[in-house]
Amino acid sequence: MIKESILKKIKGIAVRRPFLFVIFLILSSLIVEVVAGILTAMLLHVKQADPVFAPVVLLITTLYLVFILWSFAWLKAAGVASLGSWKGWGMTLVLLIYYLLELIFSFFGKFTFTVPIAAVSGLRVPSMFLVAVFEELLFRGFVLCALVSVWGATRKGILKAVIISAFLFSAVHALNAIAGNSSEALGQMAIALFESIWLAAIVLRWGSIWPVVFVHGVTNWVLQTKALGYADYYGTASSYAFAVLLGLPLVALGVWWILRGSLWYQHGARGT
Repeated sequence: MIKESILKKIKGIAVRRPFLFVIFLILSSLIVEVVAGILTAMLLHVKQADPVFAPVVLLITTLYLVFILWSFAWLKAAGVASLGSWKGWGMTLVLLIYYLLELIFSFFGKFTFTVPIAAVSGLRVPSMFLVAVFEELLFRGFVLCALVSVWGATRKGILKAVIISAFLFSAVHALNAIAGNSSEALGQMAIALFESIWLAAIVLRWGSIWPVVFVHGVTNWVLQTKALGYADYYGTASSYAFAVLLGLPLVALGVWWILRGSLWYQHGARGT
């Protein structure tokens, strides 16, 4: 009874103040990440640079999000409980190929690709995919689901939820300016903003978050692996601008799917 009462109050806040609710969710996830980092360092006696540190912290934070989604009975609505259809995966793979080609061309200018040992050694690959799982669960899972559930599974409600979740995902990338090049952080924010729209459309159209987790993880791994062949590589303003420009067809496709209205969320997720 106590648990149900607390959840009812939290859902009440989500309905009355949806934007503040998702901001709180994002901040709480970041706080859990910090606490998980402290506990990992203390209990496992590892430093932040240790290969084990990031995967453990990400795993703990991801489990926190899964627990919250489960508590709200939103695992299905957020696309976590389904692996998706073969049509959804097929379309996602086609879009991924285009996305990888345009990003590689925009940032590196050539399609040659080698995989050094450093790109597949240790926990590098699992860490990248755990980052993808965490970020997609948070933004294309919980945040998007929360906003759609409040604003309604209508064309207007869904489009509004997609745009707000995209801006929030973009804003989080501003934190990268603290750790590095501020101009590159702006470029990452722009790509994250436009990328969020068509990734959200995939989740809403086919009812699964896992295809976009795959896109996110593979994209991060390919770009970082490609960058290993360059000393201290940083994207330029023109490369980011070109990447955004070439990515506009994907954004247009995502918006078209949403405006067309044939979305899984409008049918399969109702009542969850």
